[in-house]
Order: sequence, then structure tokens, then C-alpha cells
Amino acid sequence: MNKYSVWYMPYNKKYLITHPWQWFRCAWRCIKDAWRRSVYGWTYGDVWDWDNWFIHTTPQMFRYMADHGSSYPGREPFTTPEKWHDWLYEIADLIETADKEWQDKHNEYHDEYMKELMGRWKPWTEYQNGKCLYEPSDLHKKHTARANELAKQGENNIRRALTSIGEHFHNLWD
Repeated sequence: MNKYSVWYMPYNKKYLITHPWQWFRCAWRCIKDAWRRSVYGWTYGDVWDWDNWFIHTTPQMFRYMADHGSSYPGREPFTTPEKWHDWLYEIADLIETADKEWQDKHNEYHDEYMKELMGRWKPWTEYQNGKCLYEPSDLHKKHTARANELAKQGENNIRRALTSIGEHFHNLWD
């Protein structure tokens, strides 16, 4: 479930049944957040996790504008609705690549690495004075290299997206 939804509850059903006061607490928070969003357009949770909010919310807004928008700029480089639609989807895709979850999903070594990591007993005992006591496996090295590559790609893509948004910022109306 989208944690930026008005009715997001981070607890499972069994926990809420055995701890009913948590339901009221979450419901009250959801009502306060809905009120703050209606008055200010944002809520405190959005600010505390702004980068994550931006990466999860903005692509949806760009795709919605591409699919349901009733107009397009009509000047270079967006002389046709198709070019405008394609640009909006390109920006949404570029922003999404900066998401850590997207990067993990596209890291072909991630699942194997997590199995290896969770298969070890007490991984927290492998560090002493901030130094790792074991030699990293080849899988660990491959996973780390691929994760760094995807993170760099995500950073470059978010820069490209924000630069492009800046160039065409006043065209973002409908």
C-alpha cells in the first residue's frame, strides 16, 4: 500500500485487533494529515521524507498529466501532443530510477546476495572496532559494484530530469 495515501496504516490486521488503541492513533494521524494536506498541500511526514515522497509522487503526477491532460505547449520542442506525452513519461521514468527500491529490483545480484546475507548466523558479530572480520564474497563484490553503478545512474537521471523540468517548467500547466 502506498504510504503516502491518506489512510496508510503501518500495522497488520492481527496487531490492530490485539492493540485497538493503535487503530485510533493511526486514524487520528490520518485525519490530521488529510486536513494538513487540504490546507497546506503537504504534511509533516512529507517533509521528513521529502526525497522519498518526491520519487514516489512526482512520476505519478507526470504520468497523470500525460494521460489526462487536455493541452500541450504547442511550441518547440513540443509541437505535437505525442512529443509532450513522451517527454512527460520520460521524466517520470528518469525520476523513478533514483528510487532505492527500483535499484534493488534491477540489481540482478540482489536476491542472491540477500539470501547469502541472511543465511549467515549473527552477521553483526562479524565486525570488530568498525572493521569487517570476514573476506567479502565474490557475490558481495558484484552486488556492491552493481548497486553503486545503479545509484550513480539514478543520480545522473534525477539531474537530467530536474534540468529538463527546469528548462520547461512554465509548460507544466494544464
